[in-house]
Amino acid sequence: MTREQRSQACYQELFDSTRCMIMSLSGLSSAALNDMGCELGTNYDFFLAEYQGQYLFDSHVGFLEMLRQDPVPWPYNEYSSLNGLTLAQMFLVQAWHENESARYCLNGDAAAHGWQQLDAVEVGVAAAVGAAKSLAYAMRLMAVGNNRLGQAPK
Repeated sequence: MTREQRSQACYQELFDSTRCMIMSLSGLSSAALNDMGCELGTNYDFFLAEYQGQYLFDSHVGFLEMLRQDPVPWPYNEYSSLNGLTLAQMFLVQAWHENESARYCLNGDAAAHGWQQLDAVEVGVAAAVGAAKSLAYAMRLMAVGNNRLGQAPK
């Protein structure tokens, strides 16, 4: 096994444990988390495209800033998969999305699609750290009983 294969296998274990923790805490299926993660990731990308403030050194800090500028609960949207989520669940969805991004970058897929290996590792590690921070933040919200809505239900 090469050094690269060992590092990919090492991250796979972390990816799997993070994934299980998010599913357990959120009460959502992997399919629902994938859909919600795609939607929330798109919202975050639009936010970043228009953002003009200080440097956001990771996705967790960026997500917090997005929520500061556009406070929750967000209004109901008939086309949204995020309707009815608590704030903690939104952070879990963010963690899911970042964990998936980290896996893409760190398991060799990004390099196979033309990324430079160093760039893939740098982005992947940043995504993994962002996922861990968002997961920890969601756990703190849940531990203190914060049931505030992230997006209004119907």
